[in-house]
Amino acid sequence: MLLNILQTVLQDIRDYTVDETRCTKLISPKDSCDKCIRACPLSCIRITKHISIDDHCVGCGICSQACPTQAIKMKLQTLDYIIHETDTNDHFVLGCQKQNKKSSAYFNQFCIGSLPDETILYLLLKKPAILEQFDHSKCKHCELVSGFDDFYKRKELLQTQLARSNFYKNQRKADLPDTLDSEYDDDKRAFLMSFINVRKTLETINSEMNDSQIHFYQTYRSLLKKQPKLYGILDLKFPHISEKCSGCEACIRLCPSKALTREGNSIFLNPPRCSNCGLCSEVCYDKAVTLKDLALKDFESTSVNIFS
Repeated sequence: MLLNILQTVLQDIRDYTVDETRCTKLISPKDSCDKCIRACPLSCIRITKHISIDDHCVGCGICSQACPTQAIKMKLQTLDYIIHETDTNDHFVLGCQKQNKKSSAYFNQFCIGSLPDETILYLLLKKPAILEQFDHSKCKHCELVSGFDDFYKRKELLQTQLARSNFYKNQRKADLPDTLDSEYDDDKRAFLMSFINVRKTLETINSEMNDSQIHFYQTYRSLLKKQPKLYGILDLKFPHISEKCSGCEACIRLCPSKALTREGNSIFLNPPRCSNCGLCSEVCYDKAVTLKDLALKDFESTSVNIFS
């Protein structure tokens, strides 16, 4: 009890919270996830019987971006904040705390590597110049340089996938098109409008699921169903169960986000809850669970039958 109280106090002081019930590596010894460990530029994270974060952690947030289940969650500025700033502030600048620029228009993120994919995607669609104008001159001398390297790779991948997708009629590999025809411009506008209403959507999803810890990219998924032309830009895989299933329910009981349920002989998936962590596949003794693309129509439902 005393240890739990102490951990709670420390988490209030620090820039992050830890929820070990969401860590797939702690849930099952068969799980191989070590994304947070590999992402940490300072090698601060260890996972044995618990998640241990060293005192020299600087709160950069890169581990939180890497964790699919939000077992480690940073107290960082969110996408709805960025949406508001980019819409209301023409001088909005993307940077990090180490650049020491004091301005109400300055985005005060500790490391740009902590930006999740949906934030990068939003900026690529709405304000690509903000990403291009980011001053990375000091990044190569920073102890967190791997954070910038990861951000740059993810940005380039998303940019390439956008350019190659059917979302744009005139595809380009190197950059986003400067102009769009009316059909695609309407799609883009509608998609961006759905982002503008993100807070309302998030509150609705949280209310329906009674879970305040829902990761924002799950909200992204719920918004994605409104704009099918953007499907496939992010690599989203969901569990599918074959006839080899013996009904042991290990996948259901161990799912950190409670995305799987059973009714009679059927197993159902709640897509907005699924974090793509892959634990269900790793713990399946029968090797009956595989991660595959989900039919776009299934985004319309919070209950998809994946096994009968």
